[in-house]
Amino acid sequence: MNPKEVQQNLSDASKELSVLRSECADREALVGKAEMELQNVRHHWDTENMCAMKAENEIQKLTKVHQKDSEDKLTFLHNLYQRLAVGCVLIKQPEGLLGRFSWPELCTVLQEHVDALTSDLHRANEKISHLEYACKKRDDAMKEQQTQENTFCKQAKEVKERKAGWQKRKKDLEQHYSALTGEVHAREQNCQVVADKAKEKVANLEKIRHQMALELLHLKQVLPVCLRIDSRGPLPPLL
Repeated sequence: MNPKEVQQNLSDASKELSVLRSECADREALVGKAEMELQNVRHHWDTENMCAMKAENEIQKLTKVHQKDSEDKLTFLHNLYQRLAVGCVLIKQPEGLLGRFSWPELCTVLQEHVDALTSDLHRANEKISHLEYACKKRDDAMKEQQTQENTFCKQAKEVKERKAGWQKRKKDLEQHYSALTGEVHAREQNCQVVADKAKEKVANLEKIRHQMALELLHLKQVLPVCLRIDSRGPLPPLL
């Protein structure tokens, strides 16, 4: 691998690392938004639960009031029936309330009470139906909310898993980037050592060239003298 390829790999790794960091930031923002929506859903669920509890308390109160009212009216009708069944009571107590009514009037009073009880019962049933509808609606909303919470939890889990994968990939890329950087640094040091050795060789060659140039210049100066000596003939022998 030459330095250009290493530099290209470093550039590609840096770009991929930048893209992964951007994607990680986007996913973290998505997780924050999902957590905020989950908190809003939970707050809405708490509100609905509180309203349902109030509705249940209202149902219990209405039921108790209706039961008490029914018991009172049934007690009145039972006493009235006993008085009507025992005709002597009406005769012996002419000053009583029942002694002021005739048989048709008593029947009318009983019918009015029956109609009133029926009307109260009908209104109570309507309230109960309305509250039951509200409870059913609350239960459906809670089920839908639970489904949404499960979906949000699943998405949050998937996002966390992806985030963990991205962080692992980011760590691997950083390690690879560090290894490439170390390799480039080592190659740079080796190239520097080779360059230093080459400079040293060049300096030595330059010295040799300079020395040879001096020798060549000396030879050029000596050569004419030698040629003149050769043209005069051989030198006489030394005595």
